[in-house]
Amino acid sequence: MQITVNARTLTAQLSKNIKVVEQRNTIPILGCVRLLLDGAQLKLITTDLDMWVTTRDDVQANKEDTGEFDICLPAAELLALTKSMGNRDIVLVVLPNNLVSFHDIAERVSGEMKCYPPADWPDPKSDDGEVRQESFTNGRWRSIVDKIDLAISTEETRYYLNGMHIMFNDDGMYAEATDGHRLVRVIIDKEPRKPMENSLIVPRKTIALSKVLCEPDVKWFFTYQSARFESGNVVVHSKLIDSIYPDTNRVIPEEGKHSIVINREEWIDTITMARALASGRGRAIKITTNGYEVVMGSNDPDLGHIEVKVKQKASVDNISFGLNSKYISELLKSCDAGDVRVNLQDASSPVRISDGDPNVTRICMPMRV
Repeated sequence: MQITVNARTLTAQLSKNIKVVEQRNTIPILGCVRLLLDGAQLKLITTDLDMWVTTRDDVQANKEDTGEFDICLPAAELLALTKSMGNRDIVLVVLPNNLVSFHDIAERVSGEMKCYPPADWPDPKSDDGEVRQESFTNGRWRSIVDKIDLAISTEETRYYLNGMHIMFNDDGMYAEATDGHRLVRVIIDKEPRKPMENSLIVPRKTIALSKVLCEPDVKWFFTYQSARFESGNVVVHSKLIDSIYPDTNRVIPEEGKHSIVINREEWIDTITMARALASGRGRAIKITTNGYEVVMGSNDPDLGHIEVKVKQKASVDNISFGLNSKYISELLKSCDAGDVRVNLQDASSPVRISDGDPNVTRICMPMRV
């Protein structure tokens, strides 16, 4: 069996598929891309055993050849080959003894590559559970991820925090993430949903891939064991994290008696200056209010201290509290432009950060300074 495919088109497909391929694999087949002819379309599939990425594009098949075109080729090497061949058309021919020959139409370039039998390819387990379908248009999914993904944990000890938690209940659909130091929750919509019995935790790598591969319109499908998104010519199937997500309602505070309202850019600029002499893992800054004035600063016995003053929108009762400068800066950068409100009950309570979007909840845990 043989097919003809444009090298530039194949490069564009492979550039998407290869994002899931690990650079070092002890299992050779996991370093491969599976090329499968499905009618007039060529499917490219890659996997790391947690995710399966499938892309599709039209190709020319030899109609006189009734054989099956289904092979597995080393992904990185195939990508290097297609990139080097520019806009040429490549003819791929399946040979005996696990070999594939290739040549361009003018037969200026020709050669052979070792391939692996498709029988060795690991397919995802079938999931016959209930399927929930959700559609996102006009780039809305990416805007949701941009707000949440900064709070996804990277610590493997609490693996159940290494993903985005999707919730369905009578109040609607929510997405959230926390690393124990900060929390972000987004209300996706308020249409009542039937609750699902288990936690839907989509892995961090899947969420990151969705930002890269998704076009403005994307469909998500959720079951008890897996999640799948479809966008353009890309389909990604992912396992879920098999665990129970913690009840984050317990750390979301009620309205506190202290509020500081400052323009978002002023917040970020002031914190950037205030953390200049902060050291240590947390790079803590101290925030103190005095009427209309807010003083932010850091102190290090070996370096010195710094204080930066900024005016706020209204006079408030005096309070002094500490925050991790990195965490609060990232949360502020995810806010919409304009005024941002920081609210808390006392120096030891969680801090709520709010912009003009009532559907987003941002929480940052305090630090001792």
